[in-house]
Amino acid sequence: RDALLLSEFVQRHGLAIKHVGEVAELFMWRHMALTSAAVLTQLTHYIDAGGGSRGARIILDRDGNSIPQTRNGFCDAWRFRSERTEDKKDKLLIHYCNGIFHVRETPVREFPIIRGIWFEKNWPGFLNGTIYQPQDE
Repeated sequence: RDALLLSEFVQRHGLAIKHVGEVAELFMWRHMALTSAAVLTQLTHYIDAGGGSRGARIILDRDGNSIPQTRNGFCDAWRFRSERTEDKKDKLLIHYCNGIFHVRETPVREFPIIRGIWFEKNWPGFLNGTIYQPQDE
């Protein structure tokens, strides 16, 4: 919530610089405010949908199904949600439009059999952008 408020404030009121040499930093901080709001919006969507711990994040949950064990025994204060297998099948995409973030899920592309892949064969898909097209449309 704080990241969204900060991003909204920056978008409405802007940031001030004292010297023209700070222009690059102005854009950096503006983009960082928007980026942090996007990341936290997407994480909130994931957690609210029941998503579990994955990668570098742990989703603490009193009702979680995993409890870390220390040398002194189980540590219930760090009980967390485990990663769900079904979450590996989709990726979350976030879009920012008119001051609102929109999050949607899309299936992860299947990993191709790499024996039939070589640079010259697959380069056109990159050049014409077909590798970026949603699989479900």
